[in-house]
Amino acid sequence: MKNICVLLISLLLFSCIDKTYEQLESEVLCDVLPDIIKDYYKKQPVFIPPPYETHSKIISKKELDSINTANTKEWLRTNNEIQKYRSNFIKLIPQHKKVTFGIVDSLWEISSDEIKGTENYFFSIYDSLGTRAVYNRDFLNCSVNIKTIPVDSIFEGEVRNNTGLAVISLSRVLIDKPQENAYLEVFDYFNRKKVSCFYSNKQKKWVVKEIKDNDELP
Repeated sequence: MKNICVLLISLLLFSCIDKTYEQLESEVLCDVLPDIIKDYYKKQPVFIPPPYETHSKIISKKELDSINTANTKEWLRTNNEIQKYRSNFIKLIPQHKKVTFGIVDSLWEISSDEIKGTENYFFSIYDSLGTRAVYNRDFLNCSVNIKTIPVDSIFEGEVRNNTGLAVISLSRVLIDKPQENAYLEVFDYFNRKKVSCFYSNKQKKWVVKEIKDNDELP
């Protein structure tokens, strides 16, 4: 009986130990990354190829129109395949570890100045956070299988040779003092997004409140 009491007290004390900021930051990311990834797949553009051009003395206008028509049909076919792949990927995101997504293995520095004008009454625990490394183990609790990728590998090696592995870069996470709201930024090949989150007591996890493209901000 005495041993049981000691064990219970030890477990209670362990549960009362505060999480480090890095642990809390990883918790936020694990909870909200599925929604960020879903937003990424919904908004990634598919660029229309430029029309084929050649010297009029070499090829007739009729032949040129025929080539451009064929190119347009091929683009439409490719675009449909891409949209189908994205739709299937999005459907799998809520299912535990059914899809894999890449994150650059360094969270970029961020300052509370970035949040001014986008959030009211947000007083972050730290005014600024420096770059820090993250590892696969930091995302074990995420429903998506997150793979951390070195920056040098983005355009070469594994990522370049794996067209199915999308990669984004994340900033550090600013968390307010009551630990009820959080803010981070997402970088992809085309733009920067600003992500506001809050902790839902009902769902017992962090939830995305809003994702804004940088050009949507005043």
